[in-house]
Order: sequence, then C-alpha cells, then structure tokens
Amino acid sequence: MLTRKLFPVYDPSLPKEVNEARKSLAKKQWSYRSAAPELGVHHVHLALVLTGRRQSRRLLAAIAALPNRPR
Repeated sequence: MLTRKLFPVYDPSLPKEVNEARKSLAKKQWSYRSAAPELGVHHVHLALVLTGRRQSRRLLAAIAALPNRPR
C-alpha cells in the first residue's frame, strides 16, 4: 500500500491566515481531495493556496466555514 507524506500543519514561512486554514482542515479531518468539491474548487487549486503559491481570501474564508467531515 502506498503511503502519502503528510505536510506539517504549521509552516512559519506562510501567512497566518493560510496556517489557520491548514489547521482548520486538519482539525475537521478534511483532506484536500475531499474538501475541494465541497468548496467548489479543484484539489490542485486548494493545494496551491494552502502551500502559499496562490492567494484566495474567498477560499480561506470557505475553509473556515466548513463543518466537521461526516463519517
């Protein structure tokens, strides 16, 4: 079975808002791939925003509003 390398939730080189969004996703148990359709974006765009390569205030606000992931 393949295992994926997990990114650290906190990265001091990223803006505070991005780190908060990453922390929120982890706390609510959302992966990039499962959260992206709920947020109305492609998982690649979500990853680019959460790694600091793109900016999107709308997406960061939508992440904060996500409920806990249903099981």
